Amino acid sequence: MLAKLCEKSPQLHKIDLIWGPSSLPIVYGTLRMLLKQKHLTSINLPRRNVPLTAEVFAHLALLSSITSLSCHFGDIPFAEDDYNLLRTKIRSTLFPSLQQLHLGAKSFAMINELLACIDFPHLTLLSVTALAGAPRCDMVALLQNVGTLCKGIHTLYISCPYIFDGPSGSKQPMGRLSAPAPIDEQTLKSLLSLVGIRDLVLDIHSPHHIDDALLARIAATWPRLTRLKFGGLFPWGALPSDKHVDPHEALFDEQADTEVAHWGLPEDWVRADGPSTAWPTHISRDPNPLRAWSLPPATLSGVLTFLRDCPDITELGVEVDAQPLYESPSTPIHAAQRCAMERLHVGLSPVGDPYTVAAILSDAFPSVHEIKSGWRDLEDHSGQRIHSIRRDQEDWASAKLYRMQWQTVQELVPYFAAVREQERKWRRNASGSHEGHSGA
Repeated sequence: MLAKLCEKSPQLHKIDLIWGPSSLPIVYGTLRMLLKQKHLTSINLPRRNVPLTAEVFAHLALLSSITSLSCHFGDIPFAEDDYNLLRTKIRSTLFPSLQQLHLGAKSFAMINELLACIDFPHLTLLSVTALAGAPRCDMVALLQNVGTLCKGIHTLYISCPYIFDGPSGSKQPMGRLSAPAPIDEQTLKSLLSLVGIRDLVLDIHSPHHIDDALLARIAATWPRLTRLKFGGLFPWGALPSDKHVDPHEALFDEQADTEVAHWGLPEDWVRADGPSTAWPTHISRDPNPLRAWSLPPATLSGVLTFLRDCPDITELGVEVDAQPLYESPSTPIHAAQRCAMERLHVGLSPVGDPYTVAAILSDAFPSVHEIKSGWRDLEDHSGQRIHSIRRDQEDWASAKLYRMQWQTVQELVPYFAAVREQERKWRRNASGSHEGHSGA
């Protein structure tokens, strides 16, 4: 059937292959037929059922017309001779027109080897997916390769279900002894050398340390960002196997301050450094899932400053300390200039009085229609805690509180935004009426 299609459409430009499991002779016979089509500009191969060999990938790389390629490599790693198939080619002849590349593999190690063999003079979009956990060193190497080899990209998507410490190419261990170092400014240093980034998603299950200073540097480097997301489906600290980055660090002092700002929390929920941020002090002592959780370093004020400097952004995913602001933020709330933000993903972010937070967010970005936290992922659809954690544990109570607080924030934001818009209309009408009387 494919042969008939190619015969009737010799100028075929795009093809998406969707099929069930097939024998390798059928798979590679089909691919060989595709490689004869000199006018193809877009090829999308099924993720699981068409694992590429080094030979087929090398042939694809020589198709001068290809501008978009989506493919997946099998579970069997390439041998050194397989990479030599690419290394022996003239680099300028490999993917000379490629603009969009989607690669999937068992881990980052193979993708790093492939990227090192090819120049991408016209690449604008790169999507890399590791289907299994990857050593942190391979993730860092991938970011360095992207920063060095893909200077022209404006869209970058990297996905990995688990990051762990280990040598390059090693397999995910059955258990976890310690947490990997967080993704921070040093980790992202090579990416920050790319000046054209407008869409960045690091869908990686790993600790993160994204603070106000890093957000400010990102905004200064990529002022045209439209999307920025850190963290995966389950934020670090949500899975039973997650460990605290520093197991010896005391997140909260045992002695809680007795002076409490009252906004709806029990009086014993306050951080030891004073009434500026209230928090349940027992979380650090509980041996269950929240033992891996850390207070996010980014502040709501820092996020607002970031949004002021990236006015085109529509989606942001970053954990933030969204407890009440007891001191004036360094940048006025209105400085966010009511950006076009539509979706906010906050992971395991603490949140205080939902009315205060909703008032701030509704003023900064009234168009937001989705505010999602990771606290709700700690429950199943029946409201029960996943991983068989007892519901009467205190960490569960605090997690449920933050989930409910963020849900309340999302419900309040559109109402507050509508009220603000009506107030602005009244002021405009009043101003117009006053000018009319003055003119008369």
